[in-house]
Amino acid sequence: MQSTTVGFLVRGNEIGIALKKQKIGAELYMGFGGQCKEGEDLWNCIIRKGHEELKIEINRRCLRCDAVIDFCIDGKHNRTRPMFRCHVFTCFRWTGELQETPKAKLVWFTKDRIPYEKMAKCGRLWLPRVLE
Repeated sequence: MQSTTVGFLVRGNEIGIALKKQKIGAELYMGFGGQCKEGEDLWNCIIRKGHEELKIEINRRCLRCDAVIDFCIDGKHNRTRPMFRCHVFTCFRWTGELQETPKAKLVWFTKDRIPYEKMAKCGRLWLPRVLE
């Protein structure tokens, strides 16, 4: 099963959610992250993705894995078993100035004003639970 990551930045009562600009989820708020490279652990994957997508440096000690979600894709392939496992991280401290990149733009929201209607349907289900 493929391992993936998704990350969110947290500062006080605000959460930084990436507006994806490419590939899966383009034009939706999803968080930063993606697939692990061969031989890469989950922590190094989310650190790498933070740098690639937001131009920030994340220290492993400032990350917390808050959830693990197995995604089953039903549809044209009629698959009902998990196709990939996503590890959800929150980061409370980072260095560097957040920058918009061709891949993503980070937008800050208070936790009570998250635009769930502009997220992938699955994110509407699990993100509120992660933030509890």
